[in-house]
Amino acid sequence: MSAEKDMMGMIPQSGSDDKKSYVVAGAILSCSFGSQKSRLKMQMSHGVYVKGKPIMNVMDHVPNINIMPFGTCGSRMNPAVASATAASNGVLTRMPCMPMVTMPWIGGKSDKAVDNFPALLNDSTNMCMYCGQIRVEDDGQNLEGASLLEDINEQEAAQTWQEQLKKDFIKNSGIGVADAIAGKQVIDKISDRTHYVTKAPGLGPAAEFESVKFRRGAGVIKGVSKFAGPAAVLSTGWDVYEDFQKYEGSDLVGAASLSIGGTVVAGAVGAGAAALGAPVIGVIGIGVVVGVGVSAGVSYLKEKWFGK
Repeated sequence: MSAEKDMMGMIPQSGSDDKKSYVVAGAILSCSFGSQKSRLKMQMSHGVYVKGKPIMNVMDHVPNINIMPFGTCGSRMNPAVASATAASNGVLTRMPCMPMVTMPWIGGKSDKAVDNFPALLNDSTNMCMYCGQIRVEDDGQNLEGASLLEDINEQEAAQTWQEQLKKDFIKNSGIGVADAIAGKQVIDKISDRTHYVTKAPGLGPAAEFESVKFRRGAGVIKGVSKFAGPAAVLSTGWDVYEDFQKYEGSDLVGAASLSIGGTVVAGAVGAGAAALGAPVIGVIGIGVVVGVGVSAGVSYLKEKWFGK
């Protein structure tokens, strides 16, 4: 009889309607503070199998050997996250996950030994030193390769982008309306020239002549407002401030340039629409659509180039 025991017929049942099962190599794990799921790994089989896959035991908890990183960490108990958050004036700033698991899994099947230790079950849990609860999302028995994990992470990434697009839509809508009001009620009413009347004493009205002096500052304000109104400028300033909190060196220069460049591009499209005679509501609508697209592009490039 082979030393490799197949435990297909020994799927344990709990006392309720819930079904317990053995966890095998390749199972899907999650952490309550992680940004994505990961796979449970093993370097060498314990010699016990179910459905042809090696069963794990409660001692398979070693970070970066069995338990892999969960994307980025959002626990303030993590010193790296705490430091980054403090540098961002209290705004939670996620940092790369480095699992800190020091104890065996809790909830193994004590009456079924796998390599002299309790078999790992799908309701077993563990805890990271940074208070993240680690649990089994899928026992791995019916998984093939990394396809399911990739699908899960792709779905989560899509959800994140949908949330970001919603935020960008609300943000750009607010900016568009605020700048339209400010432009109509304030900026457009600023005069960029001053009229002077010069009189020659004793010669009467015939000797009077009018001159005009252009106000350079007002002209600059009006010109800039065509591309970026007050709200857009303030929003861009805040984006650049956040870039200073997240990046350093050449990454900081690149990220800040993307933030500013995005505002200029979106503003140029809006200015072009206005120059072509589009109504105010049309200019706002175009600005919102373009602004959302530009914001998404800037976020994508920052993540791709700088990793944040």
